[in-house]
Amino acid sequence: MLFKSAFDSLSEYSIVRDLNLCISCSVCVGQCSYDVHRFHQGLGRVLHDNLRCKGCRRCEALCPTGAIAVMRNCMEEDCRGHSVESEKLRMIIQDYDERCSCWAGMDVIQGPFSCFDDTEARLGLVTVLGAQNGRVSVSVPIILTLSGICAENPNLRKAVRECVSNLGTVCDIHSYYVSDEPELAELGINVLEAEEFMNSSPEASYSPIAVRVDSSLEGVEEAFSAVESGAGIIFIGRKGTPDMPPPISISMLHRKLESKSMRQNCSIVAEGCVRQPMDVFKALILGADAFSMEFPVLRAVGCTACSGCIQGQCPWGIATADPVLYKRLNPAMAARRIEDMVKRMVLPLKAFMETNGIASSNELVGRRDLLCATGLSDREMDILGLTHVSDCGGGQ
Repeated sequence: MLFKSAFDSLSEYSIVRDLNLCISCSVCVGQCSYDVHRFHQGLGRVLHDNLRCKGCRRCEALCPTGAIAVMRNCMEEDCRGHSVESEKLRMIIQDYDERCSCWAGMDVIQGPFSCFDDTEARLGLVTVLGAQNGRVSVSVPIILTLSGICAENPNLRKAVRECVSNLGTVCDIHSYYVSDEPELAELGINVLEAEEFMNSSPEASYSPIAVRVDSSLEGVEEAFSAVESGAGIIFIGRKGTPDMPPPISISMLHRKLESKSMRQNCSIVAEGCVRQPMDVFKALILGADAFSMEFPVLRAVGCTACSGCIQGQCPWGIATADPVLYKRLNPAMAARRIEDMVKRMVLPLKAFMETNGIASSNELVGRRDLLCATGLSDREMDILGLTHVSDCGGGQ
């Protein structure tokens, strides 16, 4: 203990068990893949180890008597007893929130929205991705993405495959699994890192050629060079720097390609920076053709952002390759939830288009006259090509 920090002995979470409600059924013991709970034969009741808890809340959700509550321990002065959900999400997806919150300060001018039958969601949203060395047509401008340990989950891949097939779009899943599943290969595209693309011959790549770059000045230059070398799809926005949020990089790439009369040579995909339908509008208007989503997919199937993905023991059966655990994820139910999430993203877009007489989502790409700035600096407005709300007749 001499050289051990006191914080090493403090747990991030605490399991609060109401002994008046607990019936020692051991459901929590069987459901927890982190071995937090165990049944003590001598005491005849269930005990728990707070140090092992990741805050996934599965035990709390499945306890038949509601005897368990998972609380996050906060040693900061501003702790107000927030729930695990709000506190953990705030910490774990802070980078994701920053990438998404960068859309603030911009308002769509046209409106209002109208309602319509969701069976028509695919009409008018057909987008053709790629231009050089092949094209792929999607019925909705959303690409579903899986990476890391999540891509190793066969049930999750099956759910994404079913959803992609129903929606008429494509997916971006690690090429190893795509090559192992021919039916998935037909629905997927292979995205290369910029360095990998520049060091390989375009002839040896998939068609259409898709390249992923960071949201940075270097990323924009890499994307431009990739288009010159034959890339037909550019994924941009997943990673970035504080001074280069995704809207800036998307707009810069779009305008640079336009200035060189090369915009028709590629499609721009906004990656990892779209959280809600209004972000979809703004990304389209600034130059994106489609959007790639991964975290919203995981959230749709039940991810609680407990940060235990790296261990591959996800109790919800999402970020795991363990057959015992991934069987907890029902592929059919997961596919329906992902499909519902995608529809919630695109239905407002379709309604907006119906209201304003826009026939295709492609007509929104680069339409900066539909967007005004409300909280941006002069420099940001100049880069984005936007005018202030006071000069464009008001915002929605």
